Amino acid sequence: MVNHSSIPEAVRAAAAGMLAPFGVDLEKILNTEKSTEQANERYLSIADVEAKYGLKRWTLYRLIKAGKIIAAKTSTARAGKVLVETNSIERFLRSVTRRRAQA
Repeated sequence: MVNHSSIPEAVRAAAAGMLAPFGVDLEKILNTEKSTEQANERYLSIADVEAKYGLKRWTLYRLIKAGKIIAAKTSTARAGKVLVETNSIERFLRSVTRRRAQA
């Protein structure tokens, strides 16, 4: 990933000038890179969830099967990668924490 601030101004201006006749706004593209990075954090792999939240792999699979956590498989193949929605994990963990506090 190239940091758009590291691109020299002359190069950015030249590239913007070449792309403008085709209706491409280079500055807009460079500014949307940040939002794309944030969107990538919306889904985490099973290994990333294990590392970040401390939940074990098989616990995650049981929670997904029970419908308590939202996940998507990247392909129909048996070995397809499973991506878990970060918001659903955090929502689940908050609900568990609340239940434990009430008990």
